[in-house]
Amino acid sequence: MPQESMPTTTAGPDLGLIFDLSPLALLVLSPAWRITRVSSRFLGEWRVAADDCVGQELLRFVERQMRPSRPAHLAQLTTTIDDAIAARAERTTKPINTRCAVSWRARVIPIFNSDELLSIILEWHEVPPSHLEDELVKPGLSTDEAFRVLVQAVKDYAIFLLNTEGHIATWNTGAELLKGYKRDDIIGKHFSIFYGKEDLDIKKPEMELEMCMREGRVENEGWRYRKDGSRFWANVIITAVYKDRVHVGFGKVMRDLVSQTEGRGF
Repeated sequence: MPQESMPTTTAGPDLGLIFDLSPLALLVLSPAWRITRVSSRFLGEWRVAADDCVGQELLRFVERQMRPSRPAHLAQLTTTIDDAIAARAERTTKPINTRCAVSWRARVIPIFNSDELLSIILEWHEVPPSHLEDELVKPGLSTDEAFRVLVQAVKDYAIFLLNTEGHIATWNTGAELLKGYKRDDIIGKHFSIFYGKEDLDIKKPEMELEMCMREGRVENEGWRYRKDGSRFWANVIITAVYKDRVHVGFGKVMRDLVSQTEGRGF
């Protein structure tokens, strides 16, 4: 007697409703860090309305909620998200203070489909005062944290990560100043957007990544293009990035040689 096949799905509660009623304070971000969904718990804990945050760019929203005396926490949130995306693993911030006199840790969870970043979940947990005291007695930053903060703060160099296909995954202050693209404009775009027609015709971006995979590192000089269409003579270094011997992407460092030479008075 043939057995009845089991259904692959069963009717159940609406997943959106489950998210909304979650006991956790949750935010969902687009790959460009724009808030796409919030849980009811988050709205209640942060004392905001959905219209005040959904559709907003994360950093601008959080900046409005932070105590003015703690702007460094915004940079810490940025580097933690960048690190989570680069590592494809969850990361947690140190306490972040808000204007409602509550400190939070954000657990950052990037969601990937193969090499494509689909969304980022931020799970916020209130930090008890006793735990804050423990944080205060820990001097300084770890080496990794200090390096990430440094990269984000650097203004003379564009420093960013690409995924294994060459799509831009992180974007520092120097990259924004040099290239003219805001984070919202550029995250997820292919890095070939910076090259001129001549280089695109000979598939130079693809060749650079192939060479980087063979040799581990590529360095060259050439014309690169800004968002406004202007060009500059750049020194570019691309390095293959590995985690536990698995290739996870590329690191790219770029600087404007002409501007730096003029700044030195040469």
